Amino acid sequence: MTSATERTTPSDNFVDVAIVGGGPAGLVLASELSRLGRSVALIDPEPALAWRATYASWVDDVPERFREAFAYQWDSVIAWGHRRHELARPYAIFDNAALRALLVADLPVGTMRAASAWRAERVGSDWSVGLHGGSSVTCRVVIDAVGLHEATPAPKRAAFQTAFGVRLQSNAAPLSVSPGTAVLMDWRQAEVVGEHAEPATFLYVLDTGDGTRLIEETSLARSPGLSQTELRRRLESRIGTDAIAVGADEVVSIRMSPPPRVAKQSIPRFGASAGFVNPATGYSVATSLTRAAPTAAAIDTALCCGAGQRVDLDVINQAIWPRSARRTRALHEFGLLALLRLSPSECGEFFDAFFELPPPAWSGYLSAESSPKAVALAMTKIFAASSWRLRRRLVVLGPGLLVRGLTG
Repeated sequence: MTSATERTTPSDNFVDVAIVGGGPAGLVLASELSRLGRSVALIDPEPALAWRATYASWVDDVPERFREAFAYQWDSVIAWGHRRHELARPYAIFDNAALRALLVADLPVGTMRAASAWRAERVGSDWSVGLHGGSSVTCRVVIDAVGLHEATPAPKRAAFQTAFGVRLQSNAAPLSVSPGTAVLMDWRQAEVVGEHAEPATFLYVLDTGDGTRLIEETSLARSPGLSQTELRRRLESRIGTDAIAVGADEVVSIRMSPPPRVAKQSIPRFGASAGFVNPATGYSVATSLTRAAPTAAAIDTALCCGAGQRVDLDVINQAIWPRSARRTRALHEFGLLALLRLSPSECGEFFDAFFELPPPAWSGYLSAESSPKAVALAMTKIFAASSWRLRRRLVVLGPGLLVRGLTG
């Protein structure tokens, strides 16, 4: 915690931390810093833009204080490989407006700054952040939380998880899904897009019990990402063109950005652009909500150095991406690469084996905050539970890639 003499106020135009990006990642970090007594300038390129994405998460992946912002919660979800699995683990979607209001409530008046463009330059041990329109903010630390849609162009071989969906009235959606049911994934596609259609895609359905449901055709992360045209075609095969014509499109393209190299981060990143998108799930908001408090604490500690001294960014970067989390990420990337080599039928077989593991094993694998040991144990168990044919497919990448990921 800072002392009273170390604090500044946003009205001074000199703040402890300038955070660029007003999405969930930027707002939650600003919220946690404000709760520690640090002054923050939150620079939002699009302050009037509502969060349109559907943010979902396992409930136990979200810190307790943010759960009041859930729009709807399911006590269990359904998953289909070739067989049906009922997963007794609570799952939820956020009320985006409620989450935003919860985070903004922690911010003092004057924290929010609107700017469509920005640039940061070193001024001695501090930073000057120039904003579009000619104003500027001076600060000790700059955090980039702009998200992947604002980040530098994607590399040529970047992987994307893509989905195409519609929101419909439940009685207009021709699917045998009971009201109030969440279908996490349904890999049955032989009768829809052909048993051997490559690559495999799955259906995702959220029925909130209020007469509406979200229905998406989803592709796991691949390079290049599966096109929206093909995803739409497959969804039309499932529910018909008439149903899609009356619904509002839900277009998803999530880039899998790897964790940045710590040594090259003069301006630390936080959130999706920092590689928080989990290759195993495509989720990032829960990770941002979880890592915000330790990251804010690390920034608070780093800021305690005297005036005229540069802030120790290593302390901050290590909090954003702890070594154990980097190893977990390497295992998730390896698992995704192995999964992408499977045929549609093999994907169904894989997920049958995966969700028949003990719940702590499969749920531990899916979390970005799990230890590398927990993820590796789940990988071992799924390998042991698979057929010999599937095992041969899963190990084709060889152990070298895995070792490089864990030691890099």
